[in-house]
Amino acid sequence: MGNDVDIVGCSDGEDGRSCTSHIVCGRHLKVGDVIIFRWAVIPFEDEAEEVVKAFVVRDGSQACHVGFLPRRLVRQKGNFMNKMAIVVEDLRESENTQERRRSNRNFGVVVCRMLDEIEEHFRE
Repeated sequence: MGNDVDIVGCSDGEDGRSCTSHIVCGRHLKVGDVIIFRWAVIPFEDEAEEVVKAFVVRDGSQACHVGFLPRRLVRQKGNFMNKMAIVVEDLRESENTQERRRSNRNFGVVVCRMLDEIEEHFRE
């Protein structure tokens, strides 16, 4: 299958990643959860920054904001906007110490597979 994509910042509750039910929404993210990506502009220091936010889907609806696509992927936002993915790995719980360190540096990382890539795989 194609490339998997990281969602970063899952262990941080800043920038709207908390709600009335969770202090840090991304801490409740687990393998098998479905994600939807949305474009946004958020204040950053003295200017605004484009981001692609990741929201978990619960009961068929967009729910908590759980993280962001890495900045390097924002230029490719058209490939992700309003598309869905499934969490396939949680690097915060990885047995590999290098993956856990990378997750810690990025405030919590989960790995997702785009659902359209999964669909394409089964069409072949």
